[in-house]
Amino acid sequence: NVEAQVQERTEALHQSEERLRLALDAAHMGTFDWDVPGNHIIWSRRHEELWGFKPGEFVGTYESFAERLHPGDRPGIDAEVARCIAVREPFAREFRVVWPDGSLHWIDARGEFTFDAAGQPVRMRGAVIETTARKQAEAEAACQTKVLEMIARGAPLAETLTAMLLSMESFAPGMLCS
Repeated sequence: NVEAQVQERTEALHQSEERLRLALDAAHMGTFDWDVPGNHIIWSRRHEELWGFKPGEFVGTYESFAERLHPGDRPGIDAEVARCIAVREPFAREFRVVWPDGSLHWIDARGEFTFDAAGQPVRMRGAVIETTARKQAEAEAACQTKVLEMIARGAPLAETLTAMLLSMESFAPGMLCS
């Protein structure tokens, strides 16, 4: 009864894929699969959203991926990819992505390369998640700590208030407090 076994395993695979999709959606995570020699990357729908692409807009190349990287982060990403290939370690990096509207989004990416018998990279598979809210909360906490330290050491009131106002402006684009 091979046919029944195949059908049973196919159904189990579909159920497993559905559970994975639900978990990734709940976590707001995207996935990718990069055919390194062919320079073709497949992204999940969520991954496209995290880069500010409309569904189907990503053309699937490393260059298209890199176009949205913050210019200050691209050299580090390229170097880390090369390093991970050279030492055969997993990729783990946090970086910024710039959407077409100019907004900045922090991304945490994790991935692993697979290699052929000659030691050449064949694929990189991984996942991405947006960390913008966490990065903003960390920056806000650092600003609050700075102001509290100024108060504790008895900094002049005008200096402390200026630091507070500049901090508020940095977290509310367009707001002028100073």
